[in-house]
Amino acid sequence: KKKLKKMKLEKRRRKLIRTTRNQEYEGVQYFENKWDKVFKPSLDLIFEKKTNELSYVKLSSETYNCIDYNHGTTLYERIEDYLNDRIEECNEKIEKKRAELEASVEKDQQGFLIVVTNTYTAFRKALMDINNMLFNLNEARTRLEEYKMEMKDNILETFKLKVINLIKNNLHGNIIDNIEAERLGETIDRKLIHDTTVMLNDMKCYEETLEKFLLKRTTTFYKEEAAKLTEHQSVTKYLEIVKRRLDEEMDRVECYLMSSTAQSLEKIVRVEMITTYLNFILENSKEGFIPLIRENDVNHLEMMFHLVNHDESHLKKMIERYQAHILETGKKYIMLEDNLKNPISFIDGLLSLKKKFDIITSKSFKNKQGFVKAMNNGFTGFSDGSLQKSIAEYLSLYLDTAMKMENKDDEFEPTLKRALSIFKYLQDKDVFENYYKNHLSQRLIQSSNRSNPNFVHEKKFVDLLQKECGHNFVSKLDGMFNDLKLSALSMENFHKSDAYKKNVEEQGMTFNVQVLTSSFWPAYPISKTIFPAPMVDATKAFEAYYDSKHPRRSIMWQKNLGDGVILARFPLSKHEIFVSTQQMTILSLFNSNNSLTLEDILNQTNMNLKQAKIALMLLFLGKHKILKKEPSTKKLDKKDVFSWNASFKSTEPFIKFSSVSSKDGKDGSNESSKPASLESLIIGSFKNHKKIIYKDLVVQMKKDMGKDFPGKEEVKRIVESFIEKEYLVRDEDNRRNLIWTGA
Repeated sequence: KKKLKKMKLEKRRRKLIRTTRNQEYEGVQYFENKWDKVFKPSLDLIFEKKTNELSYVKLSSETYNCIDYNHGTTLYERIEDYLNDRIEECNEKIEKKRAELEASVEKDQQGFLIVVTNTYTAFRKALMDINNMLFNLNEARTRLEEYKMEMKDNILETFKLKVINLIKNNLHGNIIDNIEAERLGETIDRKLIHDTTVMLNDMKCYEETLEKFLLKRTTTFYKEEAAKLTEHQSVTKYLEIVKRRLDEEMDRVECYLMSSTAQSLEKIVRVEMITTYLNFILENSKEGFIPLIRENDVNHLEMMFHLVNHDESHLKKMIERYQAHILETGKKYIMLEDNLKNPISFIDGLLSLKKKFDIITSKSFKNKQGFVKAMNNGFTGFSDGSLQKSIAEYLSLYLDTAMKMENKDDEFEPTLKRALSIFKYLQDKDVFENYYKNHLSQRLIQSSNRSNPNFVHEKKFVDLLQKECGHNFVSKLDGMFNDLKLSALSMENFHKSDAYKKNVEEQGMTFNVQVLTSSFWPAYPISKTIFPAPMVDATKAFEAYYDSKHPRRSIMWQKNLGDGVILARFPLSKHEIFVSTQQMTILSLFNSNNSLTLEDILNQTNMNLKQAKIALMLLFLGKHKILKKEPSTKKLDKKDVFSWNASFKSTEPFIKFSSVSSKDGKDGSNESSKPASLESLIIGSFKNHKKIIYKDLVVQMKKDMGKDFPGKEEVKRIVESFIEKEYLVRDEDNRRNLIWTGA
């Protein structure tokens, strides 16, 4: 009982002490004592930058006690009053500097900004320290409805109202003066401007205090500058300056302006320097949009594109001019008579135009859809074949020349793709298909006569055509390849047959046939040439064999297309001679005749005069004169006598004469009354000069032959023949130059 009584007494005593202490803490005197001895001295130390003398633990504890004993609101108000007094001190300091600035002759704009930013920076630093010190106060204050803002924001708003609003004219004036000085090339204190704009942004008055005034002054600055520049500067220099100005403004935003200003500054520069003077940029006759294209100035065109890219209406004007220029340039090129003289050079020039505009479209205009479409529309307008009917034919001839090249380097496939790019623009693609089929047929027939023919590149281009136009477009071309494949298999079986051994091998011959489906291949003229007896036996043997395999099919011999090799024994030399079927037929007559008139040859071979002339010319007028003619003239008459040349001698074991396979599908050869004479003149010209431009060669031949000149197509045929024989090669640096290597 004594122990329980003692415990009750102790409990009463403790309650009495607690009540006494609560009364003490809750009294006014307690708070005033803490303010004078703890809080105000601490705030003074913070503003005096002596925070190392503070005990943050003690301050936090004292703050907590004040809040706990209902002095939190009083403490907050007292600190706010203290800070307002400090704001007044800041205002006085800044006003003093402003008065000095206005009174001085030398306006120390930079000194004024330094005072403002330093004053604000010191005040804000102190405010942050106080805010951190009184963390408990802020936490408690959030529970009080009458206080809606944190202390920092509230005090900064007061600083703005009492200090910044009074000097805002000086502030934005000084800042903008510095910026304009920098625009004129002077060096300014960028960090100072940065600190000033950050100060304004902290107090949420950047836009109203600085930005709107800056944008207005910027508009005036660039309006005046653009007017001066367009009077004295070239377009390219003007574009460089505009680009530099844009970069500089973006750099200012990066360094000391707020990011929200970037879009407005960029718009002002573009409107005042680009939109206002768009005609000056595009229409200038010396360095405007079109002259830059003509000069292939990719870099300045790219710069122009980037500068106008912000406005679709500006781009539309560029695109319209781009398409019109391509169309005008193309029309001028395809209608110029000199360009049409050489099909290969013509297509080379067309591809050069395409390559030029491809580069400009990709590098300068970044393949923007509008410019790609403009380029395609422009090329379609002049290269679709409606203005210049020869484009389809010339393109096929260009590909024909490319395919006949023996050495196909890494540039060959890109060449095919560039040629296909021209093909895409053709309106009537069937016209091209007809020309290409004729040229392809000649290449396939000639190639298949060689051992191990390779049609890889031919098939690659047909595949490209199929991707572009579909299978139906290339079905006949595919049929031609398939015919050659089936012919090769058929010949393997024929060579194993008894008919071949009896009618061909036993006569010391080899005999190969290509069976061509008439619906796939071009229509060739039927020749009535009478083959030599051994060849007649061979053809009949194959007909019998083929009829046994395909009884419902009929064979019609195309005697203009074949060629062969014959063994010729002269008293002084022996040779293998590569000749056409007509030449082979004529030469076989001299196995049993020492001499024949032209009329005899015509009667025994059943050739027409034109075919006989073409076959004979190279045999008695070319480099290898294996026949002699009396009289010894270039002109042919039916009474002229031909005989084999017993004195012929050559160190070359293999002699090849030009193929006379059908080139135009009419009579099996090009029409030319004097091919050998022309060939001799061409050889003479090359031996004298070694290197000749094709165009100059045609002019020279026309001058030398006068009215007997057979035409530039015959020159082209002979040159292509020489290239095929490797007597001529094209100059790698300039493919229009032909170099003689020797025959």
